[in-house]
Amino acid sequence: MLNSPSTKRIILLQIVTFGFYFFRWCSVSRREINQVLGRAKIPTTWLVALPAGNYWWMWQYAEGLEAVTRGRLKRSDTFLYYILATCFSLVFSNFGNFNFHSSNSSTDLHLSHNAIIGIVVGILVLVYLLVLTGNTFFICVTQRRIDKARGKTTA
Repeated sequence: MLNSPSTKRIILLQIVTFGFYFFRWCSVSRREINQVLGRAKIPTTWLVALPAGNYWWMWQYAEGLEAVTRGRLKRSDTFLYYILATCFSLVFSNFGNFNFHSSNSSTDLHLSHNAIIGIVVGILVLVYLLVLTGNTFFICVTQRRIDKARGKTTA
């Protein structure tokens, strides 16, 4: 059914490819699910890159995965894992919001342009790392669930 990279390999590939392995994993698993089903149940993986299209695509993916595993992997569970991974990224990325200028003159915070650029770059790196972590979590959990379902099929 689906290829089975180890958790260490998934984490390494996510880091080395700066998170683009998530798209590769989605594309390869989508193609394999469609081959097993014998039809194009899951649309193109390019939809994952769209802000609202990714949720619709993931629901289609979860339905296809449920069909391939004959109900052992519920679509609602797979979709919930994706929602949790993306919410994790969004919620924790908001901790970096700072107020650089206060209206109280005694506590004014004046930062140089280089300091502001450094802080913004740091926040962007933090957001990137959180998104990378969320996607890695989703891949690892889903791949382990696929492996477990495959084990039940072959046993």
